[in-house]
Amino acid sequence: MRLERAHPKRRFKLRFYMILLVVFGIFVVGIYYLVTHPSTGRLTTATVGADLEVNAVIIRQETTATRGDFFHIRYLVSEGDPVVDGQIIAQTFERGYDTALAEIIKAEQDIYQKQISLLQSEDGLLPQNLRNLNIDIENAISEMSLVSVGESTQDYLTLERSLRDLLRARRGLLEELVEPDAGLQNELNRLQSMWSTYYQQSTYSNTAGAGIVSFVLDGFEDALNLDQLTAPQVARVLAFTGNANTAADYLYRVVDPEFWYIAVSFPTESGSRLVPGRTYEVTSDYEQIGKFAATVLFERATAEAAMYVLEVRASVMPVLAMRTMPLTIHSGASGVAIPLNGLTYVDGVPTVYVLFNGEYYPIPVRILASNGKVAVIVAVDSSINLSAGLRFKYYSAPSETAAPATPEPTELPTPISTLLATPDPILENPNDNL
Repeated sequence: MRLERAHPKRRFKLRFYMILLVVFGIFVVGIYYLVTHPSTGRLTTATVGADLEVNAVIIRQETTATRGDFFHIRYLVSEGDPVVDGQIIAQTFERGYDTALAEIIKAEQDIYQKQISLLQSEDGLLPQNLRNLNIDIENAISEMSLVSVGESTQDYLTLERSLRDLLRARRGLLEELVEPDAGLQNELNRLQSMWSTYYQQSTYSNTAGAGIVSFVLDGFEDALNLDQLTAPQVARVLAFTGNANTAADYLYRVVDPEFWYIAVSFPTESGSRLVPGRTYEVTSDYEQIGKFAATVLFERATAEAAMYVLEVRASVMPVLAMRTMPLTIHSGASGVAIPLNGLTYVDGVPTVYVLFNGEYYPIPVRILASNGKVAVIVAVDSSINLSAGLRFKYYSAPSETAAPATPEPTELPTPISTLLATPDPILENPNDNL
């Protein structure tokens, strides 16, 4: 009986299994990448609702009033009061006004001495009411002197107004008691002229039109021009942490009471967008303001940010002294949708590359609403109607050395608009779909 040698069992080395595992891993990673990073996709339809939380800059329709050099100011109206054009709204006291006042007081005292010399009294005593006025006048002048050297905390302008009233009252009393001679009458006329000139120099009439007056100024009033407003300007205002500007050349501002604006901006590639002409429901973080409606006036988009200005047709009083405000804009829309990473941005304009006749063409689109993952879009060119099922290409930016990954933008062939006919997207209140 012939015995055959048994063949030894083949054993696979650990190295073989390691190689096999690496190959399998590469295969799995490749499949995962293709699933998560597709080169193309198809447009769908969706209803998207989103709450856009943003810090807004408040802009008012306002006119500032300025005056040259002055030393003191006294406002004759209060914050939030209605004013009309030409109304006396403030008194300003130029440098040297205290010297002019001192000259008037000296003239008052000289006239008083002459009036006393003409006053006939049987007992030689002054009337009690005149003596009381003299005591009050002396006290007011003494207190003003203490204020000027820093030894009193009373308000100088309040004391000055009280002194003027006291001097006027004493002068009126003496005119009833004393018949002036020609010389005294001339001095009284000269005194009246001095007071008239003093009042005229210190009175300021409103030249900023009708509206609500405010004395809170931050220096941005004239800088925030809607015609020239940019996203960097909005960012600078939001970043400003200084105190309100109380520069001497600003007196006040007059504000239109019936409407105001908010300016907001979003990073370009965030996909957050608003639609010009659309009215949004907005909720302020401040309880005294609450909810209000705001209509988008215009959009300015750059490669870095998209900025919007919205008009609010409501009383300006709750935001009269505010410059910034955190708020939430409630956005929503239904229509043709695309994954947010399916969009690219050309000079700030969202763009989708659409397949037509075997090539991908760039279609500028407007984002009607986005929730951070999906965006409802419509073509900027109203003759192009995007539809669900249309294939698009995920854009990848070309390297500096490689050839462009996508064709250069060209004018679209006329047939493109006939491929994609669907009803126009519907703008909706997002709360109806949540």
